[in-house]
Amino acid sequence: MLTNIGDLRVQDDVLVRIRGRVVNVRDDEFLLRDRTGSVWVDAGRRVSLRVGEQVTVVGDFDDDDFDARRIIRTQPRNRSMARSSASDSGVGTDGKDGLTGISGRDSLHGQRSDDRLVGGSDRLTGGSSDRFVYQSIQDAGDIITDFNPMEDRLDLRQIFQQPQYASHDPFSDYLDLQQTRRGTAVRIDPDGDLGDANFTTLTTLTGVKNNQLNASQFQV
Repeated sequence: MLTNIGDLRVQDDVLVRIRGRVVNVRDDEFLLRDRTGSVWVDAGRRVSLRVGEQVTVVGDFDDDDFDARRIIRTQPRNRSMARSSASDSGVGTDGKDGLTGISGRDSLHGQRSDDRLVGGSDRLTGGSSDRFVYQSIQDAGDIITDFNPMEDRLDLRQIFQQPQYASHDPFSDYLDLQQTRRGTAVRIDPDGDLGDANFTTLTTLTGVKNNQLNASQFQV
């Protein structure tokens, strides 16, 4: 849900989403304006935004400015893909980030600390120890560019809470790790015990061999 900039009220640690056009940039801050007003956004680090760009920002408003937790830059529409809507680029700050893709193909990048990244048909890049969360089969189609089997985890618990998955060992019964030229395709049985649908690729872990993976990297 979007909040109009003119309606922002001081609520420490209450996250809201605002959207507008960048009208000024200085160091690690930029001035964001919509039809109701404007606010300085503190990105916490230098950002490569330009005046005139449209961005969506998730964060909290304090007495001085709007502290960004997530910045989504809206890019031109991807005309080469019939099902695509606007493509977005999400950039986390240096704290613990929760990055969530919205409609369309997104590029979500965590920074140095531990991140939680959620998306569908996205390109996901974490920072340190990351948790890549899948809430639905509809999230299928991601590419994870820096999955580290020693540190990172795929969280599929919300998927396996669905009624079609009754097994006490979802990893063995509903997942398949297929080696590809790009890395490992994590494939899932989309209808579980209720049908005989073919496995579908939930995500691709680039540069990761399937023999590097086991149940310990999956939260099910």
